[in-house]
Amino acid sequence: MITINYLPYGSEGECTFTFGEKDRLELAVINCFVDSCDAMKAAKSDFKNHLNKLRLWFGNDEFETIQYVKSSVSRMHAILKDNESQLHFIDGRNKRLVHRYHSIVPVPNRPERYQKKEIKLGNKTITDLSKDTKVEGFVHMLSVRCNNSRALSHVGSGLKLYITGDTLLFWRSIEGISKIIYHELSHKILSTVDTNREGVDVYGEKECKALALQDSARALKHADCLAYFVTLLAKNEGCTIL
Repeated sequence: MITINYLPYGSEGECTFTFGEKDRLELAVINCFVDSCDAMKAAKSDFKNHLNKLRLWFGNDEFETIQYVKSSVSRMHAILKDNESQLHFIDGRNKRLVHRYHSIVPVPNRPERYQKKEIKLGNKTITDLSKDTKVEGFVHMLSVRCNNSRALSHVGSGLKLYITGDTLLFWRSIEGISKIIYHELSHKILSTVDTNREGVDVYGEKECKALALQDSARALKHADCLAYFVTLLAKNEGCTIL
């Protein structure tokens, strides 16, 4: 399974996660890996026992949809099962932020002129990400125009996942954290998106189901749709993670 590390934020010099928070993150990664294994098993039969969930999260169960989801699940699993892959958790709570590649990313030691005191997230203006419950974690995103070789190099250089918001609060389930991790890793591994075609952010179960009905092609490339599909695949229909 993927190897877990904890890194300090920028030049802080020490990791700021508590032992309890590390335990929860490690349990969540294990749960994420188990969900990925379940998805791989289901993919072998073209998700024949889960066609209703394909329709729910991606809008249809057509051949092209099945093949696309199988490919996405397989590429994710290849990283999650590889013990030479490195997943680095970084505490991004209460950090200054910049907006890059349509993702919210803190850049340590970046010149002041590049730092932004507020950013746009969909139709919402955010000044303090640590207090915004809609954003749970984030990664340095690839350009949407990157080629496959660059994507592989980017993943190989280390998966850095910045934890923010209320991700690790006591009421958040391990399954919920797993879903966040899968969502964020899909950005790095698959270059998934968070928005609809109009550039409006789509998060949460209700919004993702609506996106699947309105735009199946976009749902296939959407991080939350894929994360819900995989993490709920072996669970009861209608289960809610968040």
